[in-house]
Formats: sequence, structure tokens, C-alpha cells
Amino acid sequence: MILHRSWNRCLLSIFLFTSVTIIQAQVTTWNVRNNNPAPLTRGYYLAGGASSVPVLQPYVGSQRDQDVHSVYGPHLSQECRIKYEILDPRNIESTRQEITKCSDQNIHCYYSEYSKYRTIDGTCNNLKNPSWGKSDNCLRRVLPFDYGDKKSFPRESCSGNALPNPRLISNVFHKELKPKPNHLTTHFMEWGQMLAHDLSLNDIFRDYSYGTEEAIACCNPGPHYSDMCMSEPVPPKDPFYPKFGVTCINFVRTVPCKHCNSGKRVHWNQNTAYHDLSLVYGSTEEEAQKLRSGVKGMLDVEYNRKSGPMPPTVPVEELCISPPREKSCYKTGDPRANQNPFLLTVHTYLLRHHNFICQELSIINPHWDDEKLYQEARRLYLNQTTGLDLAATSIVRGRDHGIPAYTYYLNYLFNITVYTFNDLRKMLPPKSVDLLEELYESVHDIDTYSAGLAEYYVPGGFVGPTFGAILGQQYKRVKFGDRYWFEHGHQAGSFTSEQLLEIKRTTLARILCETTRIRKIQMHPFRPPSADNPIVPCEEIHRFDFYLWKE
Repeated sequence: MILHRSWNRCLLSIFLFTSVTIIQAQVTTWNVRNNNPAPLTRGYYLAGGASSVPVLQPYVGSQRDQDVHSVYGPHLSQECRIKYEILDPRNIESTRQEITKCSDQNIHCYYSEYSKYRTIDGTCNNLKNPSWGKSDNCLRRVLPFDYGDKKSFPRESCSGNALPNPRLISNVFHKELKPKPNHLTTHFMEWGQMLAHDLSLNDIFRDYSYGTEEAIACCNPGPHYSDMCMSEPVPPKDPFYPKFGVTCINFVRTVPCKHCNSGKRVHWNQNTAYHDLSLVYGSTEEEAQKLRSGVKGMLDVEYNRKSGPMPPTVPVEELCISPPREKSCYKTGDPRANQNPFLLTVHTYLLRHHNFICQELSIINPHWDDEKLYQEARRLYLNQTTGLDLAATSIVRGRDHGIPAYTYYLNYLFNITVYTFNDLRKMLPPKSVDLLEELYESVHDIDTYSAGLAEYYVPGGFVGPTFGAILGQQYKRVKFGDRYWFEHGHQAGSFTSEQLLEIKRTTLARILCETTRIRKIQMHPFRPPSADNPIVPCEEIHRFDFYLWKE
């Protein structure tokens, strides 16, 4: 697999999750400015000229709100209509509060304060707000919705015309993006996808008309499916689809949040908002019980003579879309495990490692029963891992979720005001700007996913300033919004200093040695072998000391 193609999948998963923020922790005030001397507010500013790589630097400025209309108004053409309300601080806050009210408030946490184990569904992590971060909850947002009808319909160009075809954008723009890092392995990308899947899961509409679950064919929808579909025609000169007689790309919209009656299309998360390996253990108690074996805390597996222990197989029609009959589909804590072989590999060794931990703990604590072994293995495992052509679909999904255009994020995150395509040349390579100008009617129409991928990287990173700021804000919430984060002290589930040190010594290389038939591996599996990253025997890699958990 070519890494730079797969890398987009990882960024898609993370961006769509982080752009519609779900961890309902206290929002940090961000102070920012652009290169103008006027003091503006919100977190970081871009440094560097048009020929240099933009650098995120901290800035502390005045706390006054910027009048968006006064900035944009004098420079707008008659044809382009800027949606000032998207950047209005009062509207941003009211949107967040409105979605927060959609959370289930009828949750009681009688003994959770004294429990060292997480709930499977994420409830009672926050004792004052028990529903925050739970599974099956509404998604909060970085910016308010941008729908064409203010409620649900996908956004249009700021002129009122249709936005460019996503498949055309993919063909013309995304294939020209700069090569992505070639000094990383495919495992790096798949681990990023695993993290994104652990934190978020959206469901799409399905057809239950005939008593069974069927996929919706949006290219030939009935009238009652119109609100569920966003299919796109294949461009006339498309290099691939016309060869097979395909004239339409099927796209089914995600299911709105069932708890919200705000009048707008609010989306929801089926997973918990915490890094708790939902993709291994599930996000509901019912699902978690189905994945357990009931023996020594271990998860259920099926043994394959060639491959060893594998996730249980299920009927192909249950989890896979029209697979060959001779192939298998596997049941894990996340229905996306069967998307590709690499992701299934990650699911498999994650499952095996839970069972390995159970076996080791049962040796030093033979008096522990099934429940105790399961909970202790899960608690330890969560913190070990914490210490460690989708382009067209990505564009449509962003429009489905009401994600505002790229220029709104530049203004919100950095107070950079964009008037013309030329103003983007400080953030994007010249060729990317030229292609975007060919594709989009207005600079204020550009899809955030596309422009975000094209940005100059921040120093030492593999993303640009926009995705870097969104990811940084989100993962700050992942850590400080989680009562059970492994480094937090003075909690019922806190580790001793010796245990914490041992957890931090966990390596992915060691996990792979213990869950596969590998006997040698490079010390850092996210990077190819080299003189600085030599292949070593598994015996030379630190083995976890389970005796620190002996009772």
C-alpha cells in the first residue's frame, strides 16, 4: 500500500471527528492574530512570509471580539454572501449550549466516584455531568452549522449556486497534492485510524422496508429517501467510472442525533468520547457482554490453524456489504473492522493482547474471578495504548455534516481574513491555490478538508496549521476531560508511581511480539527499519512486569 494515499483516510477520520467536537469539557479561550499589527483574539498566529512555511506561535492579545461584518463588508462583491453568523461568538456559544441540552440528563452515579473502572458506555466519567462523553450522544461543534436552508440541506456557494462536484475536486485537486511522508510505515496510518475509530462512530441511514436491514441505493432513491441521500453524478470526463458504465456515486447521509429536537440536523456519536478502546470492548454493556468469553476475563476468539486466535466470525451479510461467500467477516467492538486488511490486523492484535494480559494476571492472581480479570485487564490495557479514493466521500461528508468552508476556520482559529484566492498563498502552495481557483466560484466556498490537506506542514508535523490547531484542541480535551486518564492522580482508579512508570515503558513493538508470530522487529514500528531503528530480537525488548499488579 502506498502510504501517502492511505494517509488521507487517517486525516479524514480524525478531521470529521474533531471538526464536530464531542468531548464536552470546558472550552479553552484561544487568542490569535494574523500578520497585521491589529491585536485580535484566540490562540495562535501564523508567522512566516509567502515563501516560508507558516509556523504556529502563541500570542496573547486583547480580549475584544472582532466585528466580522466590518472586516469583510467593505471588500465583498455583490455576488458573494458571507454568513457572518458562523463567526459570531454569541452564535458559536449558543450553538454549543443548544447541543449540550440534548444530552441525556437522567443518569445517576451512585457509586461511580469510588469505582476504579470505567463504565463501558462512558457514563459517570464526569460526575457533575454524567452524560458528557457517553456513547449515543450528540456531537458538539467547533463552529455552528452551515446548511443551505439553515436546518439540514447541504451548503451552497456563497453566491447561491451549487458547489463544485466532489468527484471533480478529487480528480483535479487531490491527485496533485504534495507527496506525504515516505519515512513512515503503513502501520502509522492504521494506528491513526484506530484512534479515530476509538473516539467516534457515525451511523448512516438504512432501509428496513422489507423487515431486513438493506443498504439504500441513493442513485435510484424513492421519494421517501430524499432526505437520506446526497449522491453525486460522475463528471463527464472522469478517468475511471465511465469505463464501467457508472454515472452516479452513491452517498447515504449520516443519521441525525435522536436526542435533539433543535430544528437543525445535529449529528451523533455511537462511541464514547474517551480513549477507552471502544473498538475492542464495544460502547454499550449489551455489546460488551456479547464480546466476552466468560472465561478468565478473556474476550471471545475463534482459533485458526494458520493464523492463530482471530475475532469471531459472523454471517457475511451481518457486517459486510456483498463480500465473496468464501470470505469471512469478523465481529469486534467496532463494525468498521472489516473495512480493510490492515485495520483488521490492528483489531486482531488488540484483541489478542487483552487476552494475553488476562493470562498473565491470572498467573500472579489465581484467586481473581472472570469479572475481576476482565476489568483489571481492560483498565491496564487502556492505559498501555494511551501511552503509545476517499477524497470525494470526505468532501461530501463534510457538506453532509454542515462543516463551514475553509476561510471560516482560518478566521476562527487564527483571525486571518481572506478576501481573494491570492490571500491563501501564505498557507497553501501556489499550484494548490491555482487549482482551487479553477474549481471554486468563490474563495469562501472551499471545502475545509481539501484545503486543510494542502497546507504547508507545521514544523515537525505531518499536518498544516488548521488541522494542527483542531487536533491540538481536541486532544487536550481527550486528556483533561477524562477522569480516568492514566496520568491523573487522586482518583479511585489512579495507578501507583511504580505502575505508572511501567505503563509508560510499554512499546508497540513488544505488543506485536506478544500477539503475533514475529520474532524480530524494529524498535519503532511506525518507522521503517534503519541504522537508527534496527531490527532486534523480541527477547531484547522490555517485557511488561505484571507482578506490580499482584494482590
